[in-house]
Amino acid sequence: MASEISTANRVSEGDLQVLQNLGISVVNQRPMKVQVVRWLRPPSGRLKLNLDGSCRGNPSIGGGGGILWNHEGSLVFAFSSFFYSCTNNKAELRAVVERIEICCQRGHFFIDLECDSLVVVSWLVGRYCTVWYLWDFRDQLMSPLEGFEITIMHLSKEGNKVADELARCGALGEEFLVSEVAQLTRSLQGL
Repeated sequence: MASEISTANRVSEGDLQVLQNLGISVVNQRPMKVQVVRWLRPPSGRLKLNLDGSCRGNPSIGGGGGILWNHEGSLVFAFSSFFYSCTNNKAELRAVVERIEICCQRGHFFIDLECDSLVVVSWLVGRYCTVWYLWDFRDQLMSPLEGFEITIMHLSKEGNKVADELARCGALGEEFLVSEVAQLTRSLQGL
């Protein structure tokens, strides 16, 4: 028998069965936390921009993806972009920079931006980037943001599935900008 008993944060069902078969009881097993994730439309007069970045390795090729919705929940545009060489954080931040620029060009200045990267959200909200090789992207983003009325929020990966899939498409080399749901693949339409 072991002289020390270690603790684990998570025990799988299979491991739990093995432990029970060996006569080892598991104490203080925390119940699984269930959280309902729901996407909400932006208020009237505002648009919601869900963004994500994807990297096939870290660093490696990557992509960005996102979708802009109006207050009725209708698509304004969706995009997928390929990035030749990046890290996961660079892909996230580059997706933000490129889409904010397009929003600016199209006259969309009242934006609720949602991103599932807590690091990037912290950088944008705190207006300070700690990673030196991302300073150019961050600085490039801060100038256009001055003309925006923008809210920046973190949301769970589960709440950002469409942007996640669009970013994954970008990392696989697909690039597009569409303005109709029918132009998206069936798998994306189903999300």
